[in-house]
Amino acid sequence: MSSIVFFLDRYPNLSETFVSDQITGLLTRGENIRIVAICGDPGEISAELEQQFQMSGRVLYLTKHRHPRWNAIFRALTIVRHLGRHDVRQALRSDLFGPCSKKGFLAEIVSNWPTPIRADVIISHFGTTSVTALALQKLGLLQGRLLPIFHGYDV
Repeated sequence: MSSIVFFLDRYPNLSETFVSDQITGLLTRGENIRIVAICGDPGEISAELEQQFQMSGRVLYLTKHRHPRWNAIFRALTIVRHLGRHDVRQALRSDLFGPCSKKGFLAEIVSNWPTPIRADVIISHFGTTSVTALALQKLGLLQGRLLPIFHGYDV
């Protein structure tokens, strides 16, 4: 059985039922699925999904769920606390990571990252999220074959 990581911008995202259907379809077939989400609210996971698949235990959130007004302050504090780490300093380099490094977005994710995640396949929906996944691969935090899936505007 292969291990599959879904790298998503947000989980759950109620407007992206196709992603949820893909995840639950693979889980029903017995696949080993984990979800890495940049943000999200674990409280929005439906009781049905939780009961059937124990979804909250499968999800790793890379940034904290907080009010947008406080986002920049908490992001800066998180980065400053971890500036001693080489990977955090690398994530701030726009010459290496372009738009992902703007406003400390990538550095905050790297600061919160517990350990590298290894999988046979990393599925990432949408181009912008896939670019972030690629940056995290370059930093050694995501390891596996990246499979980006483009939709609509991304194409």
